[in-house]
Amino acid sequence: MSDAPTTPRSEGGDAFRHGHPTASCGYADGSSRKVEWVTGWTEQQIEQRSIDLAVESAEGTAP
Repeated sequence: MSDAPTTPRSEGGDAFRHGHPTASCGYADGSSRKVEWVTGWTEQQIEQRSIDLAVESAEGTAP
């Protein structure tokens, strides 16, 4: 387990990996922490889509 401090960005990424929607962010609308949280969530979503497309391409199932 890492001793690195938890950041809103890492919390957002973790939320995506656990299937939570962006609406589950507990930070106040308009706050910099919410922006960071949603950024982390979105970055993780993009990373996962890239992985999924690479796997589909390798398997020959990409659209």
